Amino acid sequence: ADNPNLTGGVVIHALRHATAEAEPSTRLGAVLEQAAEALTFPDERDEVLQLILSRCVDDAGRQQLWRRRVDAYLTSADDAESEIMRILLREKAVQIADKSGIKEVRERAASVLQTARDRDLEVIRVESSSNLYDELFEEMRDRFIAGDTWERALMSFAACGPLNGNTARNRDIVHEHHNLAPLTALFPAIVFGPGNLPYFRATTPDEKFEYDLTKLEAQIIAGMLGPLIAALHEIPRRFGLPTTQQMAEFLATWPGIHRSALPSVVLALQRFWVGDTPGAIHTLVPKIETLIRELLLRIDYGMYALEQSHRPGQYPALGFLIDALAGRFNISESGVRFLKVVLNEPPGLNIRNQFAHGIVEYGDAGTAALIIHTALFVGILSPVEPAAAEDDTAQTPDPLNPS
Repeated sequence: ADNPNLTGGVVIHALRHATAEAEPSTRLGAVLEQAAEALTFPDERDEVLQLILSRCVDDAGRQQLWRRRVDAYLTSADDAESEIMRILLREKAVQIADKSGIKEVRERAASVLQTARDRDLEVIRVESSSNLYDELFEEMRDRFIAGDTWERALMSFAACGPLNGNTARNRDIVHEHHNLAPLTALFPAIVFGPGNLPYFRATTPDEKFEYDLTKLEAQIIAGMLGPLIAALHEIPRRFGLPTTQQMAEFLATWPGIHRSALPSVVLALQRFWVGDTPGAIHTLVPKIETLIRELLLRIDYGMYALEQSHRPGQYPALGFLIDALAGRFNISESGVRFLKVVLNEPPGLNIRNQFAHGIVEYGDAGTAALIIHTALFVGILSPVEPAAAEDDTAQTPDPLNPS
């Protein structure tokens, strides 16, 4: 361990062989301790500590080694140069503490990890902006609300997506990016949640590809928000503000607008049109899951789980409900992905989950317009015929121009 020409990997490889011997040298314990002090890379030091732990024959010694392993990562975190590295090392300490089964060690490691909340993660920020020419902007806005009445305009607004684009084309883009930068494509991706704490990680190639695809789709959706906001504002400017009764009667005819969510949809539209965008968001976000669940109940899709082992009876999570729409309703793969990216995918916009857990305070016009469009998009979904359900390529039809 004192030889500077030996790398940590070589040292550990030799120590593994020595530890595995039937009758190891009496000096092995001292050598292992020396290596644990000499190796400064956290993972290498932990490998040595695991070898020492494997030789312990009493509980007191094992508990001491578990504490040493956790403390080693916490010490390395304190010495790290960036806040992100400190978080990742402390996260590793919590993982080891979980395995130790020692409550006090686990609580201490978690407490240290939580010190990251509200700190600057020092992430490199890359910002970009683009200005659509006025003609192109207006063309897109008008396409979003095509029609000569407010009813037809609102239907066009519901059917103007999926705003994340074509999934097959998006996959090709991600494949191309990965081919151009193969090493970058292999790096794990981490999403930080409340208090700057890691809560989602993509490590395998498939997970990383899905992560990058979702990020791309979220960026495409974000690029559509300007015309989407303008389009929704343009409806009352162009056709006048419909009454509450008119909107309720019209929306009640939509196949995917259930009566339990109808008042919220109407109220969200009214609040948006009078400038109360936070009110529109708070009114409608909780009801989108209601709309999706009621669609599946309408076709008698069995999904309710009975109480089991003190777990109350319940419907499955939102992600499961969205996946269940595929093949049963007139929604394309791109449409399914749109709902998940907007509502509940950690690398995506994840609006429903972040809203429900109080992680983000939403009040901007872009989020309000997007949530209204999302609810109305669900509202135009209808069950497919059995023959159509077998066709995986079926696209979400335009309700204004049925084929």
